[in-house]
Amino acid sequence: MFQRSSYLLMLGLFLQVSFSNVLAGPTEALAEKVVSAMHKKMNRAGNSVLVSETDFYDGDSHLSLPIALTLKDKVIKELKKQGFNVINPSSSVSTAWVVHCRWKRKGSDLTIAFIANPWKNWKRGRLITHAKVMPKSTYTSNLFIPDMDAFSRTLIHRLGLNDALTQPRNVYLRPLQVNGSVAGKASHRYFNHWLKNAVDKSNLLLPLNTQKVLASTSISTFRTRGFRPVAKKTVEKPKPAPGLMVSLLDSQSELKGQVELESQSVTVSVDLLDDGGKKLSTANVDVPLNSLPSLIAKDLRAAGEMEVSQKVGVHGLDVDISTTRGEGETEYKANEKIQFLLRVNRTAYLYLFDLDSNGNAVVLYPNAASTAALKPVEGGKILILPDDGLDYEIIVSEPYGKDIIWVVASDVPLAIPKELTGDWSNSKWLKNKVKSLGTATGKGYAEAQVLVVTSP
Repeated sequence: MFQRSSYLLMLGLFLQVSFSNVLAGPTEALAEKVVSAMHKKMNRAGNSVLVSETDFYDGDSHLSLPIALTLKDKVIKELKKQGFNVINPSSSVSTAWVVHCRWKRKGSDLTIAFIANPWKNWKRGRLITHAKVMPKSTYTSNLFIPDMDAFSRTLIHRLGLNDALTQPRNVYLRPLQVNGSVAGKASHRYFNHWLKNAVDKSNLLLPLNTQKVLASTSISTFRTRGFRPVAKKTVEKPKPAPGLMVSLLDSQSELKGQVELESQSVTVSVDLLDDGGKKLSTANVDVPLNSLPSLIAKDLRAAGEMEVSQKVGVHGLDVDISTTRGEGETEYKANEKIQFLLRVNRTAYLYLFDLDSNGNAVVLYPNAASTAALKPVEGGKILILPDDGLDYEIIVSEPYGKDIIWVVASDVPLAIPKELTGDWSNSKWLKNKVKSLGTATGKGYAEAQVLVVTSP
């Protein structure tokens, strides 16, 4: 929401207080000093204050260590004591105070600085900065040891260091790629939850509740939001474009990333994109494997039963798939209706398959129940299945479990039967055969997947 890097230049103005002059409760005294200074200038930004733990960090490493939570609580206590209104970090406000905290360790000393930044109509005012030097032993050593929450706060903090990010943005959190796949394992669910918890506490990013937004959106609106005009001619190196979900959610931005397993750590990298696919900021953090829950560390190394692979695109063709509850991994109960949303970046032929956990394959579109003969789907428009082209609904029933829904796009028609029998009905054989057919054409070919989990 607010610039994170500019104020770092002001650190030379910090009031350095020797330890001999520090009174009992030095951090409390420091908090009182900076809040009192804010109180005298309330006409600039009123009495509303945003305090995010992602803005409390080590000045050298930029790690938001566990001590961040302790310091946040101390300044919030003082703010409330002096009559300030501490508002939710995810609140979209244009006039407010933003309080940051930066600490530095040097030898046996710890320098803590509180920075108050008044904003009015998105314009930054003069910084209020106060600091104190105190013994590092003021706080227990465990507060300087990063845990998993510390690493996620650090990731969001580093993401916000870009000076261009001056206003809050609603954001779609795309499922993270974990070792090259996007759904199907416990580690996928763990890291997505881990990241969302940190984003929820950010002053910069306002995460969208995907399922809630989609549930309140009509099919007719999906068609409108999903439409994105495209050029008729093939573009070998197309410009970045928003994903399908960004369009459906009418989101200002998208946060996407990946988790890569190293020998003794995992590297988590994220990119913040605008609604046109332009990169706004990027950040990464290295997490030691021994910081992860043991079951998650083990899961990272194991092969998943039903993992959803990354998208594939050849010769500029691209295809997206989602359910009306989101992409990646979605859950449904018995008797619930499932609808799939598909979009191709240029006019192409589409094929949709259901691949179950027992290795069986069924063609969903186009099949014997399709209302029309096979014809290309217009680029940029949403195809909603089964509404567009099938004479039946898809209702959850037994057997329950996990199914991968696989969409294939091709510039030219592929010789795929409308009913799968024999080898065609084996999911592994089918995938290899279809990929072979698609890539052999020398034309555009693309594929994408979504995981559907059903239960009673």
